[in-house]
Amino acid sequence: MTERRDKPSASFDPDGGADNRPDAGFLSGGGVMGALMRSYDWADSPLGHPEAWPQSLRTVVSLLLNSKFPMFIAWGPDLAFLYNDAYLPIFGAKHPRALGQPFAEIWSEIWTEISPLVDRALAGEATFHKDLPLVMLRNGYPEETWFTFSYSPVRDESGGVAGMFCACSETTGQVEGERRLRDSEARWRGLFERMQEGFYVGEALRDADGRMRDFRFIEVNPAFGALTGIPASDAVGRTVLDVIPDIPVELIEHYERVIATGEPKRFEVFIPALDDRWYEARARKAGDERVAVLFLEITDRKRTERRHEALLEFGDRLRDLTELSEITRAAADILAETLNAPYVGYGEISEGGDEGEGENRVTTIHSHGNALPESGDFWRDFADDLKAGQVVAVTDVTSDPRTAANSGSYGLKGTRSFACAPIAEAGRITAILWVQDKRPRAWAPDELVFIREIADRTWAAVEHARAEDELKQGERRFRMLVDLAPTAVWLGNPDGSLSYLSDGWYDYTGQTAADALPSGWWDAIHPEDRDHVRTTWSEARERGQFYDVELRLRGRDGGYRWFVARANPLYQRNGSSPENPPAGKVTGWFGATVDIDGQKAAEDELRLLNAALEERVRSAVAEREQAQEALRQAQKMEAVGQLTGGVAHDFNNLLQAILGNLDILGDKLAGQEDLVRHIRFAMQAGDRAATLTQRLLAFARRQPLAPTSLNLNALVGGMQELLQRSVGEAIQVEAVLAGGLWRTWADANQVENGLLNLAINARDAMPSGGKLTIETANSHLDDAYVSGQLGLQPGQYVLLSVTDTGSGMPHDVLSRAFEPFYTTKPIGQGTGLGLSQLYGFARQSGGHVAIYSEEGHGTTVKLYLPRHHGTPETADAGPALPEPAAANEGETILVVEDEGLVRMLMVQTLEDKGYRVIEAHDAQGAMLILESDMKVDLLATDVGLPGMNGRQLAEAARALRPDLSVLFLTGYAHNAALGDEPLGPRTQLISKPFAVKTLLTKIRTMLEGAAG
Repeated sequence: MTERRDKPSASFDPDGGADNRPDAGFLSGGGVMGALMRSYDWADSPLGHPEAWPQSLRTVVSLLLNSKFPMFIAWGPDLAFLYNDAYLPIFGAKHPRALGQPFAEIWSEIWTEISPLVDRALAGEATFHKDLPLVMLRNGYPEETWFTFSYSPVRDESGGVAGMFCACSETTGQVEGERRLRDSEARWRGLFERMQEGFYVGEALRDADGRMRDFRFIEVNPAFGALTGIPASDAVGRTVLDVIPDIPVELIEHYERVIATGEPKRFEVFIPALDDRWYEARARKAGDERVAVLFLEITDRKRTERRHEALLEFGDRLRDLTELSEITRAAADILAETLNAPYVGYGEISEGGDEGEGENRVTTIHSHGNALPESGDFWRDFADDLKAGQVVAVTDVTSDPRTAANSGSYGLKGTRSFACAPIAEAGRITAILWVQDKRPRAWAPDELVFIREIADRTWAAVEHARAEDELKQGERRFRMLVDLAPTAVWLGNPDGSLSYLSDGWYDYTGQTAADALPSGWWDAIHPEDRDHVRTTWSEARERGQFYDVELRLRGRDGGYRWFVARANPLYQRNGSSPENPPAGKVTGWFGATVDIDGQKAAEDELRLLNAALEERVRSAVAEREQAQEALRQAQKMEAVGQLTGGVAHDFNNLLQAILGNLDILGDKLAGQEDLVRHIRFAMQAGDRAATLTQRLLAFARRQPLAPTSLNLNALVGGMQELLQRSVGEAIQVEAVLAGGLWRTWADANQVENGLLNLAINARDAMPSGGKLTIETANSHLDDAYVSGQLGLQPGQYVLLSVTDTGSGMPHDVLSRAFEPFYTTKPIGQGTGLGLSQLYGFARQSGGHVAIYSEEGHGTTVKLYLPRHHGTPETADAGPALPEPAAANEGETILVVEDEGLVRMLMVQTLEDKGYRVIEAHDAQGAMLILESDMKVDLLATDVGLPGMNGRQLAEAARALRPDLSVLFLTGYAHNAALGDEPLGPRTQLISKPFAVKTLLTKIRTMLEGAAG
């Protein structure tokens, strides 16, 4: 479409005056669009007022306004758009703004597709377009649409093309419907081509009487050929009798009934002409004279059902057969009938020498239809396959390599194909079941399975028949055998009487057959056992269950011995007859009575031994449970000790910073008594806190101890007066001191403190007075005792025991007595650390403490301390600490402490005394200094550093500087912080919290000792 449009003819005058305007009555009617055009303001439109429109335009507009078919006209150079009511659905949301607007603007989204068609119309060519696809934006979104329309040129009064007229119809719904139909047909056709079921449409062919005698194949699917073996090209257009002449007549009758009634029908049909195939079909009427059929081949299923029925029938026959010939004849009949085989045989292979010597020949037991070759060793042609357990299948004896050489001998018997199933026993082929055909035959796998099943069942029935025969022979031999057996064997009747007793009964009891049978045998039973035996025997007979009872029988000498009598019920299994009771009913009992007198004596002896053993086991279990409970308690106290020890260690670091700074502050404020007094109060509180942490460390076994060789008798005697004053006059204190008491290795101060705490606890438990007894003794703790105490070693101990006659402890209090801060005293009257400190001290000293208490009867606390074999030591009082001297010029101290407040305190204290101080917060920083050339006279390090600890740092430092003095700082005791190894030369330890003077004195002493 070109941009330039032809000008309208001269007769079109949009500016013409009102005097010569034609009438606008052509806009009358027209529904919505007529009303819109009449009310529209045409002043700004290129078309001008409708009264001035040319007659050609007026005529077309009048035509489209009153038409029910969608129409529009595009007029003038801009192709102004005018349309009718029928066109409104096509416009969608573009209405009403589209009225009078240029065509190219209104349909801008499709202008590229339609502008060539518009150009052709304006050039004077009328065009028609069917189902033209267009993507429109008429409702604010792209829509795929289709239209059928015509474009026609419209000429004005001058004969020139002034516009174009369009009659159109939207065909979107029709096009999409046709598309869906095509897709549906394609899907159906694909399904039709791929379906596994066969399908065909047949058209009925009737005779003169109107009876359906045949039908013609109108359409078949690919599966039809696969299921019938008839190509589709050979079926379509032909009749079924032409394609399959021997088609069963009932098939046509089924289809005639479906067409006549209109009711679908489902049926099965056998068609011999199609290789003996079975089909399942579903037929439905598909027109006046047509039927549509879906079908599946079910040959395998039908054959499986027939073989299953044959097996059931064979089983029914075998139940009544006992003779070998009858059994094999039944097997041959079933196989011949089920497999449609004319010849079946059964033969057994005799056991002989080597095969090459003519032995192992087949002996025919039964031959149905003169089966089996005359040569008794014919089976050797395929012996290897039979020995491998295979069912040998030969399709044609003349071509199979196993039989081709001897095919002539097979032919004499009319054998062209065969299947042979082996029957093996203990690795040797004992029989064969033979099925043969007079024509070549491909034996199906399921047919071979069926032959194998019949062969196995036949052999089982043959073996059962032989076993029955052997059983009859065995019964005769049994009578002879039981009469010679030392055990009494007997046969019982359903009513409880006996019909037979072996000679063993008569030999023991001295009874005769006349005495014992049928019920005199009861006289031999001990009178005390008769009721029990009678009840047991009656219950077994009523329920048909195994009979088992122990009883005493009188011997011919008048004495009694223990026996066990057991019997199994015997059932009738041969059906009913006047002579035989119903099948399954108990017809008798087979039993035996055995002497167990020696066994009963042994059981009595064993019962006594078991009773004694059970008592020992109960005692051992109780001891183990007690030991386990003690172990759990020890593990709990150990865990609590680890926790409290860690808390005390951290608290010591805090106390060190507090007391050290108070100490320095006191020196700086010397002379200001009003301030110094408050500092002393603070230091007294700090000392009390330090005492508390020492108690916590004592419980955690981390307090610093000063053990000596100690005589507990002397210690108790020296404290007796103090103890009496501590408990008051209402309580009697008695000391029971053992003669020849061993010495122990312990801290005397801790023992005294523990004894005093125990006395105070006893006083609180006896508010109305009582007695306090303190005892000493030598003691030995064995393996059994220490097994329940974690870490305690067996051996010799010195015992210190404190017993009161107070209120005692309930079990729940006793179980928590050693826990730190646990107390039953009122608030403010106890810290709950006395017993926990004693517990920690005992364990740290290698000993043990135990509490025994009963509510209302008092308490005993026993402290076990290890025996000391050395000589007594004389303790000398050490001199008072001298005033620490100032540092010598240049003396350098390396301080390593991870706690910032403690490190700052030490650095300030040492610098105030004139020392040069280097500080580090961990071992890694200290190693950098020690590896340098910097002078270091003494290393003062905390033991519990993060990462590399203080002990490891000291060892590394000594490797670099062998003569370096080392001072360890710790919140624990020596053994808790550094282990049990003694301190080496030029090495000291100081425990936190320490006084500033103590630190300075210790360092001064070590430096002077190193210099000397």
